[in-house]
Amino acid sequence: MVEIVLGAVMLLASSGTQADSSLNVVAESGKNMYEVLGCASCHGENAEGMDSYPALRGLDKEYITTQLRLFQSGERVNSIMNAMAPMAEGHEEEIAEYLSTIVWTE
Repeated sequence: MVEIVLGAVMLLASSGTQADSSLNVVAESGKNMYEVLGCASCHGENAEGMDSYPALRGLDKEYITTQLRLFQSGERVNSIMNAMAPMAEGHEEEIAEYLSTIVWTE
């Protein structure tokens, strides 16, 4: 009986770990896309914002995903983002996951 309970506890613990690590994989993929697409050129290496370009770190992932899709469709108009956002198509949620996990440290 002890073995069954111990096995169940270990199974539950490992399934929680898998969920957490898959979340990290999504954020890591988003970080790679953020870098490859050149987002840091305007929004900063750590998404802290630069000049007139807004900070994106720590924003809600649903908000970021929605804004990327609005730029892609042309419903939200900004000449730079309307040109850049389509390159993120299919990776919006990964990028949003990454940006939402960056914590302000200043």
